[in-house]
Amino acid sequence: MNSIGKPALSLIVLGLCMAMTFCTDADLSGRNGRTPRAFTARVEDNSTRLSLESDGYLSWNKGDRISVFSSAVNEKYLFSGTDGDHVATFVKDDQAVSGAGFGRCYSVYPYGQALSCTKDGTITAVWPGSQQFQASGTFDRNAAVMVAVTKDISDTDLLFRHVGGYLMVSLWSPVKTVVKSVTLRGNGGEVLSGNCTITAAEGKNPSVSLEKIKDNNGGDNEPFGSDNGAWTRGGGASDGTKTIVMDCGAGVELSQDESSPTQFVFAIPPVTFSRGITVSIVDDGGETYVKSTSKELSVPRAFLQPMKVFSIEKEWTGPKKRIVCWGDSFTNYYVTPAIAYPEYLQPLLGNSWDVFDAGISSQRTHEIAARQGALKTYIKCSSSGITIPGSKSKSVAISGISITGADTMWTSDTGQPFRGGFWVSSATKRGGLNPCIINGVECKLSAASSSSTIYLSRVEDGPDVSVSDGDQIHPYGETHYSDADVFIIYMGSNGGWFKSQNNYDLLIKQHKAMVDFAKGKKYIILALHSTSTRWYPENFDHASYYSKMHAAFTDEAGDHVIQLREEVNARAEELLIRTGVYSSADQISDLDRQYISEGRWPHSFMYNSPADEHPSKYGAHAIAILVKEKMRELGYLDD
Repeated sequence: MNSIGKPALSLIVLGLCMAMTFCTDADLSGRNGRTPRAFTARVEDNSTRLSLESDGYLSWNKGDRISVFSSAVNEKYLFSGTDGDHVATFVKDDQAVSGAGFGRCYSVYPYGQALSCTKDGTITAVWPGSQQFQASGTFDRNAAVMVAVTKDISDTDLLFRHVGGYLMVSLWSPVKTVVKSVTLRGNGGEVLSGNCTITAAEGKNPSVSLEKIKDNNGGDNEPFGSDNGAWTRGGGASDGTKTIVMDCGAGVELSQDESSPTQFVFAIPPVTFSRGITVSIVDDGGETYVKSTSKELSVPRAFLQPMKVFSIEKEWTGPKKRIVCWGDSFTNYYVTPAIAYPEYLQPLLGNSWDVFDAGISSQRTHEIAARQGALKTYIKCSSSGITIPGSKSKSVAISGISITGADTMWTSDTGQPFRGGFWVSSATKRGGLNPCIINGVECKLSAASSSSTIYLSRVEDGPDVSVSDGDQIHPYGETHYSDADVFIIYMGSNGGWFKSQNNYDLLIKQHKAMVDFAKGKKYIILALHSTSTRWYPENFDHASYYSKMHAAFTDEAGDHVIQLREEVNARAEELLIRTGVYSSADQISDLDRQYISEGRWPHSFMYNSPADEHPSKYGAHAIAILVKEKMRELGYLDD
């Protein structure tokens, strides 16, 4: 049987047809028209209940109690058996035996003093608005309201049916976070708790309706769910029926692993949230975190509905570590809004890290290495030199930019680096050239996309500055990112390494130059992912390429290379679910399965395959997951 943690799990009925024999007085009580002293109790399924075992089965436990009505009298029956029983015996807690005016028995789990029942099976109760956290993946044993109806007064078999459904909210945090409470609210004002009426009939599924409660000063009524509990019928403001609060007692420490989040399961009446839900989480410091959805969401009776995993980003007060992601449009795609794995990596790592996206579309390998500082970049101008005007509103033209070794040792591409200057004017603080330092002065390079002419100006007003041919340009990435704690490289799709000749040695040499230049030496290489001949030649040998990459970038810390094509393909089903494309493997489309069978990324992970194989938002999320896992493997994470 599937466990409670499986997504979109329907509670399927299991026929636990197990008979039990009871004492003679119990049988005689039924035959004499009185309530039996003992009952056999089982549940319509084995997928939710009080506690959940590792094999997915449910169990009854010591302390379980039920209410039994064979008349208007609410009689308490106690569990009599061994913890972990799947079929339970409940016996009356005293010797008194009431009459049986209803001609059959109605039973409610859990027992509550405030419960009442009529002859036609109309039960008045309170749906608990305060529920206790039990353990990750299960729910409050006293909140799982169930009812059973016997065939007649002599029937001692209670088949309990779920009255409500179950909503699982999954939370994780990249840093230590202790949760004190989780509050669930429907964005459409749906009623979730309070006074309710349950309709029960033999052989049929129960139904429930809730009413809005007005203030009526009735807070001292009898409790439901325990003899001395806090859930009472009557009392409380009407708004209280729109929420359910999960009380976490002394606190629940959230998982720091997104793949195995802490699961909070709410027992709720069957409901359709017309505008999604809002979850408010309060930590042990009193900080509140709010997470919301907007899509319609239905939770039917006897159904476990999982939600997407929410990340709780606790405010970080200590020093932050920095991670820089170098690359081309794979790292910073040009669509609006931008699709980039660094955007998904930031929440995965949390506020103790700053993630910088240093990707610029269309750049070749030597240009990326030059922006980082691994290759030196120089001014090209006349032999007599130029003068940068003192006014920042004025500029001077230069002949171009040169990159050290931009010849057959480094690249097969000729012509002006940085695509005729167009990419020179990349956004500030994204690892572009600007603002750069030339002869100790902060400058800006600019160019029109249609022109190869590059212009140079000061960032702030100051004195004129003389510049000679061959003076070095120190890009922003070199001056601000070279000492990052971790850096990631993806490059090669746009050329710069004799890709038409499969010159992997040159591509590896360019990667090594960047690794050697970085001061931290903590790095990850994202190996090329596509199978399209738009990006690579027809004879591109992924196996040879990967083999050489792994050999070059494996050291005492481990293997620094992520084989994007193979690893994403091998874990496609898992990643399609973790990134939210599907909630279960049986929902995966035929097209995605076709792509997987062909050794490719799933179609859902690509922006517009086959015309465009940049990562989609789901593909970017998958890459971020793999990067974080590699960081943990290499010991880059504190956890």
